[in-house]
Amino acid sequence: MEFITAATIFLASLNVSQKDCGFAYNVETADRTVTSQVVYKKDEGKYLSHHLKYNYTYDAQQRLKKKEVLKWNSLSGKWEQSHCLNYVYDMLGYSIEYALWNEKVGGYTDATAKQIYDESASGIITVVSYKWNKSDSNWVVQNNTVMMNAGRNLLSSLELNP
Repeated sequence: MEFITAATIFLASLNVSQKDCGFAYNVETADRTVTSQVVYKKDEGKYLSHHLKYNYTYDAQQRLKKKEVLKWNSLSGKWEQSHCLNYVYDMLGYSIEYALWNEKVGGYTDATAKQIYDESASGIITVVSYKWNKSDSNWVVQNNTVMMNAGRNLLSSLELNP
Protein backbone atom coordinates (compact mmCIF):
# COMPACT_ATOMS: atom_id res chain seq x y z
CA MET A 1 0.00 0.00 0.00
CA GLU A 2 1.34 3.41 -0.88
CA PHE A 3 0.95 5.95 1.89
CA ILE A 4 0.92 9.72 1.81
CA THR A 5 4.37 10.70 3.05
CA ALA A 6 6.23 13.95 3.58
CA ALA A 7 8.00 13.36 0.26
CA THR A 8 4.65 12.95 -1.54
CA ILE A 9 3.40 16.28 -0.18
CA PHE A 10 6.64 17.98 -1.24
CA LEU A 11 6.54 16.58 -4.80
CA ALA A 12 2.86 17.49 -5.17
CA SER A 13 3.59 21.06 -4.12
CA LEU A 14 6.32 21.32 -6.77
CA ASN A 15 3.96 19.99 -9.43
CA VAL A 16 1.11 22.36 -8.50
CA SER A 17 3.32 25.43 -8.31
CA GLN A 18 4.35 25.01 -11.95
CA LYS A 19 0.81 25.31 -13.32
CA ASP A 20 -0.84 28.65 -14.12
CA CYS A 21 -4.31 28.10 -12.67
CA GLY A 22 -5.22 31.41 -11.07
CA PHE A 23 -3.49 30.51 -7.82
CA ALA A 24 0.05 30.86 -6.46
CA TYR A 25 1.59 28.67 -3.77
CA ASN A 26 4.17 29.16 -1.05
CA VAL A 27 5.51 26.08 0.72
CA GLU A 28 7.17 26.17 4.14
CA THR A 29 9.51 23.31 5.04
CA ALA A 30 11.49 22.10 8.03
CA ASP A 31 14.15 19.41 7.64
CA ARG A 32 13.05 18.75 4.04
CA THR A 33 9.44 18.17 5.17
CA VAL A 34 6.54 20.37 4.08
CA THR A 35 4.98 21.85 7.22
CA SER A 36 2.55 24.25 5.58
CA GLN A 37 1.41 25.59 2.24
CA VAL A 38 -0.25 28.94 1.59
CA VAL A 39 -2.53 29.31 -1.42
CA TYR A 40 -2.92 32.79 -2.89
CA LYS A 41 -5.52 33.89 -5.44
CA LYS A 42 -4.11 35.73 -8.42
CA ASP A 43 -6.16 38.91 -8.93
CA GLU A 44 -6.01 40.48 -12.38
CA GLY A 45 -3.09 38.15 -13.12
CA LYS A 46 -0.61 40.18 -11.08
CA TYR A 47 -1.82 40.69 -7.49
CA LEU A 48 -1.89 38.01 -4.82
CA SER A 49 -4.44 37.74 -2.04
CA HIS A 50 -4.54 35.21 0.79
CA HIS A 51 -6.94 32.32 0.20
CA LEU A 52 -6.14 29.07 2.07
CA LYS A 53 -3.44 27.65 4.29
CA TYR A 54 -2.68 23.97 4.83
CA ASN A 55 -0.79 22.80 7.92
CA TYR A 56 0.67 19.29 7.76
CA THR A 57 1.51 16.97 10.65
CA TYR A 58 3.35 13.64 10.23
CA ASP A 59 3.79 10.50 12.33
CA ALA A 60 7.15 8.96 13.32
CA GLN A 61 7.31 7.15 9.96
CA GLN A 62 6.87 10.46 8.07
CA ARG A 63 3.35 9.51 6.91
CA LEU A 64 0.77 12.26 6.74
CA LYS A 65 -1.17 12.29 10.02
CA LYS A 66 -3.19 15.50 9.78
CA LYS A 67 -3.96 18.14 7.16
CA GLU A 68 -5.49 21.24 8.69
CA VAL A 69 -7.21 23.75 6.38
CA LEU A 70 -7.41 27.43 7.35
CA LYS A 71 -9.26 30.18 5.48
CA TRP A 72 -8.18 33.80 5.32
CA ASN A 73 -10.47 36.29 7.06
CA SER A 74 -9.93 39.58 5.24
CA LEU A 75 -11.78 41.56 7.93
CA SER A 76 -9.56 40.42 10.80
CA GLY A 77 -6.47 39.86 8.66
CA LYS A 78 -5.97 36.43 10.27
CA TRP A 79 -6.13 32.76 9.36
CA GLU A 80 -9.16 30.90 10.78
CA GLN A 81 -9.59 27.15 11.12
CA SER A 82 -12.03 25.60 8.65
CA HIS A 83 -11.66 21.82 8.80
CA CYS A 84 -9.09 19.06 9.03
CA LEU A 85 -8.39 15.63 7.60
CA ASN A 86 -7.04 13.03 10.03
CA TYR A 87 -5.18 10.02 8.61
CA VAL A 88 -5.16 6.69 10.46
CA TYR A 89 -3.00 3.79 9.21
CA ASP A 90 -3.42 0.06 9.73
CA MET A 91 -2.06 -3.17 8.17
CA LEU A 92 -4.45 -3.07 5.19
CA GLY A 93 -4.32 0.61 4.34
CA TYR A 94 -5.54 3.83 5.86
CA SER A 95 -8.60 5.93 6.55
CA ILE A 96 -9.20 9.66 6.29
CA GLU A 97 -11.65 11.36 8.64
CA TYR A 98 -13.12 14.82 7.96
CA ALA A 99 -13.90 17.13 10.90
CA LEU A 100 -15.19 20.72 10.91
CA TRP A 101 -13.95 23.52 13.15
CA ASN A 102 -16.43 24.48 15.86
CA GLU A 103 -15.77 28.04 16.95
CA LYS A 104 -18.08 27.79 19.98
CA VAL A 105 -16.02 25.01 21.57
CA GLY A 106 -12.70 26.12 20.07
CA GLY A 107 -11.93 22.74 18.54
CA TYR A 108 -12.79 20.28 15.83
CA THR A 109 -16.06 18.36 15.84
CA ASP A 110 -16.21 14.60 15.76
CA ALA A 111 -15.67 13.26 12.24
CA THR A 112 -18.64 13.87 9.93
CA ALA A 113 -17.31 11.91 6.93
CA LYS A 114 -14.59 9.36 6.28
CA GLN A 115 -13.03 7.23 3.57
CA ILE A 116 -11.34 3.88 4.10
CA TYR A 117 -8.65 2.67 1.68
CA ASP A 118 -7.75 -1.04 1.85
CA GLU A 119 -5.37 -2.87 -0.49
CA SER A 120 -5.18 -6.62 -1.04
CA ALA A 121 -1.98 -8.52 -1.87
CA SER A 122 -3.06 -8.65 -5.53
CA GLY A 123 -3.08 -4.84 -5.81
CA ILE A 124 -6.83 -4.32 -5.60
CA ILE A 125 -7.78 -1.22 -3.61
CA THR A 126 -11.23 -0.81 -2.08
CA VAL A 127 -12.35 2.71 -1.22
CA VAL A 128 -15.47 3.10 0.90
CA SER A 129 -16.88 6.57 1.66
CA TYR A 130 -19.07 7.11 4.73
CA LYS A 131 -21.12 9.96 6.13
CA TRP A 132 -22.11 10.21 9.80
CA ASN A 133 -25.86 9.96 10.39
CA LYS A 134 -26.63 11.97 13.54
CA SER A 135 -30.17 10.69 13.99
CA ASP A 136 -29.13 7.00 13.91
CA SER A 137 -25.65 7.56 15.40
CA ASN A 138 -23.91 5.43 12.79
CA TRP A 139 -21.83 5.58 9.61
CA VAL A 140 -23.76 5.29 6.32
CA VAL A 141 -21.99 4.11 3.16
CA GLN A 142 -22.08 6.81 0.47
CA ASN A 143 -19.88 5.22 -2.18
CA ASN A 144 -17.96 1.99 -2.68
CA THR A 145 -15.23 1.78 -5.33
CA VAL A 146 -12.80 -0.95 -6.36
CA MET A 147 -9.60 -0.05 -8.23
CA MET A 148 -6.80 -2.10 -9.75
CA ASN A 149 -3.34 -0.97 -8.69
CA ALA A 150 -1.06 -3.41 -10.54
CA GLY A 151 2.45 -2.03 -10.72
CA ARG A 152 1.33 0.87 -8.51
CA ASN A 153 -0.40 2.49 -11.50
CA LEU A 154 -4.13 3.08 -11.47
CA LEU A 155 -5.51 0.85 -14.22
CA SER A 156 -9.26 0.86 -13.77
CA SER A 157 -12.08 1.80 -11.47
CA LEU A 158 -15.39 0.04 -10.86
CA GLU A 159 -18.17 1.48 -8.76
CA LEU A 160 -20.23 -0.95 -6.68
CA ASN A 161 -23.74 -0.48 -5.36
CA PRO A 162 -23.80 -1.08 -1.59
